[in-house]
Amino acid sequence: MYKNVEIQFHNYILNIADEVSKTQHLNSMQAFAVSLLKTPVHLCKTDFELYVMDYHHKIKGKTEHIYRVTDGMEGMFTKLNLGSDYVDVAKTVGLLHDIGRYKQLQKTSTFVDGDSYSRKYPPFAKYKNHAEHGADLLAHGLFDQFHIDLSYQELIYEAVKNHAYSLLPNHLIHRLDDNLFHGESILHALSSDKEKVNSLYAQAIVDVDKFDLFHQVLIGNIPIVRKDFGLDFVKGDTVEDFSDLWGVSEKILREYNHIPKGKQMAEQSIIRIPTDYVPIEKFALPSDLVHAFQTNTLPSLKELQSRKDYSFLCAQIFRLSLLRNIHFISMLKDIKDKKILDRTFDLYPDAFKEIMKPIFDYSKETLIDQVIESSNSKVYTK
Repeated sequence: MYKNVEIQFHNYILNIADEVSKTQHLNSMQAFAVSLLKTPVHLCKTDFELYVMDYHHKIKGKTEHIYRVTDGMEGMFTKLNLGSDYVDVAKTVGLLHDIGRYKQLQKTSTFVDGDSYSRKYPPFAKYKNHAEHGADLLAHGLFDQFHIDLSYQELIYEAVKNHAYSLLPNHLIHRLDDNLFHGESILHALSSDKEKVNSLYAQAIVDVDKFDLFHQVLIGNIPIVRKDFGLDFVKGDTVEDFSDLWGVSEKILREYNHIPKGKQMAEQSIIRIPTDYVPIEKFALPSDLVHAFQTNTLPSLKELQSRKDYSFLCAQIFRLSLLRNIHFISMLKDIKDKKILDRTFDLYPDAFKEIMKPIFDYSKETLIDQVIESSNSKVYTK
């Protein structure tokens, strides 16, 4: 199945790219996205040229993500020893999990679900996110276009529709024993235990998708040590407050943020703290944040980002906490075998390594090694 679906998948994304290149009029969301690209470098290009250029640039990265997830699904189901028919379906789920992204970007020029699926773009307002959009596209044409057998459609639909949620709906939450489906073919398992098969694939795509984002964000796309970091400037804040907190002179903060002497920043703006001017001791991790990380009581990312002592090191604590959300032992073993945390840690300059070492040690020993060793299941972490 997978090979045939992959051919149709490529035809589908080529057809959308062709539609993009033939666009005659930009809608309001596309026009807004293009306006953000208007820099001196791009002034020589028309709005349509910028729109097409931006689409191809963004879609390349998204397609690469889709294939990494497809490879991850193949690796996971191979390790589960379920048979090649299960692996074939797993790869198909991986390939199709973000199928909604292509139309989303074409029509709204963004991958931000909160913008695409809102009153800003009424045609998509009926969907909650790109996952629900993608599942609807499959159910209303793409299953037939991709020649996907009816036997697998519900499984794929459920996995695609729910992959963007942190918590799966109740009908997809099933713990399976270690003898997954007892050597049955996937078609036999679907006929006798459909809900459990659907649950396995839905859980797997959530984990593999989030793992790729975790991996890319942690050691790929976002530099570990940034040249600066942004903090919220709210009512009552002053430049002097941030100067005292971070040990950067008021003069440097004002120059770096272009704030005239005697003036303060507007509420709801972001003040940038230049990393090179912050004394290393100011980067010491807040003890309450370390405690919350170790006791699994971290607040939401939004709450963390509103703290005045939130730096890129605190952001790393939050990302490492995502290890707790992994459901499959095989994925934790992958992280361990590929030395992902060691490779991440090695990217820090020595001074930052001293600060972050206890966090990385705890993550490796408690969130990975201990879970692998203490789990009662060969499949699940929980």
